[in-house]
Amino acid sequence: MRAIFRDNGLNVDFLDVIFNLHTGLHKPYKEPNHRITYIHKESNHPPSIIKNLPQGIEKRRTNNSSDAKIFEDAAIPYNEALKKNGHVKGMKYAGKKTNTTTENENKRKETANEETKETKTTNRRKRRIT
Repeated sequence: MRAIFRDNGLNVDFLDVIFNLHTGLHKPYKEPNHRITYIHKESNHPPSIIKNLPQGIEKRRTNNSSDAKIFEDAAIPYNEALKKNGHVKGMKYAGKKTNTTTENENKRKETANEETKETKTTNRRKRRIT
């Protein structure tokens, strides 16, 4: 993996995010000459893929943006690309979702009782070939 430091080490480009180490903000990164293309709404892809494309892009851009203003500034070329390919729903800032589950809730539940597991026996049928 490669990170590029710019502006005396204050901005770091990593994959599709720019981190500003001075302010602590991050925003989506797109190369200057990169043309954004998506599948057309009437293409021969599974309906679930076409239906979930705008939501997936929206989720990715929301996670790559520190706040709503940064999201709105970065969403303009992505909204244009979606509209160009027949998708009518534009992107909206969904906000950050925090993980509310605790470590204890994520642990696997023990379903078998150890006492009965040890004492349980099974009878096997013998098969005869006739």
